[in-house]
Amino acid sequence: MDTNKIHKSNLIVIWVGIIIMTAMTCLTYHDSVAMMVGGSLSMIIAGIIGLVFYFSSAGDLAKAMGIIVVPSVATFIYSYLVGGSAVSFLANYLFAAMVAIYFNENYIKWYTIVMAVISVISIIFDPQIIDGVYATYSGAAVKAALLVFVEVALIQAVRRGRMFIDHAEETLGLVRENEEAANGIAQNLNNAISDCKNGMANLVEQANSVSESASQMGKVVESTTNATIAFSEKISSANEQVDRNYEMAQNLEASFAQVRRSVDDGDTEAKNFQEDLGEMVSVVGSAREATDGLLAEMSKITSILEEINAIASQTNLLSLNASIEAARAGEHGRGFAVVADEIRLLAEQSSQAADNIKGILEGLTTTTGDVSNKINAGAQAAQEGVEKMVGLLEVFDGIRHSTTDAQDVVKQEYEVIENIRHVFGEIQGEIETLVATNEENSAMIQSIAESIMAQHDSVGDVKEEIMGIAGLSDDLKQQFAAD
Repeated sequence: MDTNKIHKSNLIVIWVGIIIMTAMTCLTYHDSVAMMVGGSLSMIIAGIIGLVFYFSSAGDLAKAMGIIVVPSVATFIYSYLVGGSAVSFLANYLFAAMVAIYFNENYIKWYTIVMAVISVISIIFDPQIIDGVYATYSGAAVKAALLVFVEVALIQAVRRGRMFIDHAEETLGLVRENEEAANGIAQNLNNAISDCKNGMANLVEQANSVSESASQMGKVVESTTNATIAFSEKISSANEQVDRNYEMAQNLEASFAQVRRSVDDGDTEAKNFQEDLGEMVSVVGSAREATDGLLAEMSKITSILEEINAIASQTNLLSLNASIEAARAGEHGRGFAVVADEIRLLAEQSSQAADNIKGILEGLTTTTGDVSNKINAGAQAAQEGVEKMVGLLEVFDGIRHSTTDAQDVVKQEYEVIENIRHVFGEIQGEIETLVATNEENSAMIQSIAESIMAQHDSVGDVKEEIMGIAGLSDDLKQQFAAD
């Protein structure tokens, strides 16, 4: 087994997979530069590390682990960078098959240990690395366990394969050791056959020819029949599996259609709600402007009331001075004093009324300020709601695109299933042809058997001579039995 050729072929397959995966990453995550660049670089760097191991002077085990384990670990890093990808985890089954190509139990053991450790760490850290965006711990654990079970099964298969190879080599050694004895006995048998060949040449030649033909045809018919039965069973099982896959694809398509409808309904409701929030923001903004205007007008009224109080104070002072002057004037100023008293009372009432109005305005200003603050808070909350609805609409759009991609995959699966059905139809036709051929062969063997029976009496004449050959044949059988 040329291990270096296996290194090279595995490296080529890995690089082809890296190129395909990079292209798919660019197509899938083109909206997110970080995911697209991070996912692509993780796989490309892993491929470069594999190249370094391939051209290094390390041993075959180290090269194999570097070429295969590093890209396997890179799939976990890739899934983490893109936010969870169950598809990237499935690539590890391909890497497990690559390790199995080496047909070395030790290689598979090391790969299994590394994958088990990485899987456990991934499940604890973030199950989305293994189970995708909608991951659960149980789902991730089941997928990781299945991968480990497959690798353990590969170890057992390689171990049994090695046992069969060793047994075959031992058997080949025994055959070579007994080759000389078998050749001697065969030579004696040929000599005995030559002694009786002249007496029964034509008859034995015909009988041997017919017997050989019958034996060969019997084996062919038996092998063909067994193969036909086995193949028919496999075709039946495959047909059942195809039907199940077709039914599952139908259910999956219906589920995706329901999800698409739900997403469309949710998107419509979200857009309506976004419009309502926009109108609310507009109304709240108008209310806030009106409230601010009201506060400004109240501030003006307060200023006017302060001016009224100032005028009332001056009026009160003037009326006091007028009363003093009226008192000095005596009888002539009595009427003027009455007027001054009335003016003073009017000024006091005006000042008191202004104070009352000012108190009412202060309370109203406080209440209006609270209303303004609440309106501002409502406006901010409405604006935040609009922004969140924009994010929700983006999520709906992403779900719609994902659902569309999934529906495309289901359509492709329909095409594959249809092709498989077509191939199975062709295979079924071949089986029918094979059955007809078996029937013809059976008739031919029956005819040959009748010919052999017709030669039975003639063969009886040379029975005694064949007994000597039978003795030599027994010696040959005993020799091989002893070996």
